[in-house]
Amino acid sequence: MRYQGFVSNADDRTVLGYTMKVARLEDVLEGKVWAYMDKTRRRSKRQKDLADIFRIVEKYPHLEETLPQILREELDK
Repeated sequence: MRYQGFVSNADDRTVLGYTMKVARLEDVLEGKVWAYMDKTRRRSKRQKDLADIFRIVEKYPHLEETLPQILREELDK
């Protein structure tokens, strides 16, 4: 499965007093890109994915270079 590698990359973090696996930010972004690029998803879901991508890149601008060209062009609009 496409997301399987995210599990092995996850870090142990304490969240609300519990130790759990948390996906790396880069993996979350990649998953959002995959979801946005999936033309079979509802348009409203894809728009949410795009907004999530924009929020991540706004906070972590160095991740913009990992985006496909079509998304980098969307950021410039």
